[in-house]
Amino acid sequence: MALPLSVIVPVYNSGAYLVQCVDSILDSDFKDLELILVDDGSTDSSPGIIDGYASRDSRVRVIHQENKGQMKATLAGLEKACGCFISMVDSDDFISSGMYTKMIDAMQEHGADLVTMPGLSFSGKRKKAFCDALLPGSYDRSAIESYILPNLFSNHSLYGNRGMQSQKGLKLFKRELLLSVYESVPTDIEMGEDMLLSYTYIARCSKIVILDKSEYGYMYRNNTQSISWRYRKDLFNKSMKLCDYLRKLPGLECDVHHQGEVDYEVCFFAINSFLNEFLMKSDRTNKQRIDECIRISEDAAFRSALSRINRNEVKQPNRILLATLGSSNRTMFWVIGSAIRLFRPLIIKIFLAL
Repeated sequence: MALPLSVIVPVYNSGAYLVQCVDSILDSDFKDLELILVDDGSTDSSPGIIDGYASRDSRVRVIHQENKGQMKATLAGLEKACGCFISMVDSDDFISSGMYTKMIDAMQEHGADLVTMPGLSFSGKRKKAFCDALLPGSYDRSAIESYILPNLFSNHSLYGNRGMQSQKGLKLFKRELLLSVYESVPTDIEMGEDMLLSYTYIARCSKIVILDKSEYGYMYRNNTQSISWRYRKDLFNKSMKLCDYLRKLPGLECDVHHQGEVDYEVCFFAINSFLNEFLMKSDRTNKQRIDECIRISEDAAFRSALSRINRNEVKQPNRILLATLGSSNRTMFWVIGSAIRLFRPLIIKIFLAL
C-alpha cells in the first residue's frame, strides 16, 4: 500500500541548518510519511548528517549523487517516492508541526490536485507573512480559469509578491501529476525552477485549495549566504528564457491579459539582473557591470515589455531602478551602481524587511 506522503529535501552544503529542517519534518504531527534526502554532491558535513538520520529512522531514505543542481536532485527524489502526495522542503528551511495534517486533510476532503498554505519568511528575529494574495477557498476548474490563472502573477509592484506564490515549499502536490510536469518542462532553463514547475502544475489542475492565511506552515529562512544572495552569471539571459516559457503556459499562450502580466515579470527580472551586478559580491570590474546593464537596457524583449507596463504601479525604489534601466545611460548606471555598492549592508537589511 502506498504511503500518503513523501517529503523530498534536496541537500547541498546546508549542514548548519539541516538538523532543524529534518527534525521539523520527522517530528511533525503527521507520522505516516517517508523523507527522501537527496545529497547533491555536498562537500560539507551534510552527507554524514543525513546518513545518520537514515540509520536511526526507517522513514528516512538517502540518495547520494554528483552535483547536478536542485531541479535534478528533486527529480531524483520524486522518481523514488512512494507517496500519493508530495511535499518539497529546502534544506535550510523548516515546517510547522501541523502543516502536513492540515494540507492532507484539505487535499482528501476536496479531492484537490493542489493545496497551498501560508508561510513565514524570517531573518533573525524579523518575520513576515509569506502567502498567496488570492482569497482562501476551494476552486474547481472553472474558477481556476476565471480567477486563479488571470491573477497568477499580479506582480505590478515588481516586488515578487504574486497572486499565487511560486515557492514549492508552500504546496502539497499529487505525485503522478507532478511527475508528468517534471517530464514535460524544458531542462535547459537554469533558474526559476519554482515558477517553472509550480505554474505549469497549476495550469493543469482540476481543483485547487488555498488554505486560510491565519496559520503558517512553511518557514522560509531568508539566508544571505544562500544562492539567492550570490552573484549569478548570465542571470538576465537565463531569466528571459524563463519568461519566454511563462508566455507559453498551457492554455494561456494567446491570452492578452496573461501576456501583459508576463511583461511585469520581464521588468522584475531586469531589475533583479541589475541588482545582481551591483548588490551581489563578485570580482567583476565596474566596466563589466555597466556593460552588462547596457546590454539589459537595450534588450528588445525588455524594452518591449517596459513600453507596455504601467510604471505608476511600480513601487519605489524599483521605479527608480526601472527608469535607470530604461535610460541606457552609462553615467546613471555608474552613479546608482556605486551607491548600491557603497550602502550594500543597509540595502540588504531593507530588502530582508520588505
